[in-house]
Amino acid sequence: MYGEHNNSVFILALLTAIGFQITSNLANDYGDGVKGTDNEERIGPKRALQSGLLSRKNLKKESSYQSASISYWY
Repeated sequence: MYGEHNNSVFILALLTAIGFQITSNLANDYGDGVKGTDNEERIGPKRALQSGLLSRKNLKKESSYQSASISYWY
């Protein structure tokens, strides 16, 4: 009904927004690493690809997996 608060819709919308943010961050990290934007001269916290925490292949796979899971579940 109009004007009613539905907790299920709120939680699903919140989880979807968080999932999109995670996917966006992973894709941005991958893109910056491939283009060379993230290098040793970068100021700020270390990124997953830059620091060697994830390889290009793993980061791309994780980004794709995250995107697919959001599309499937939401």
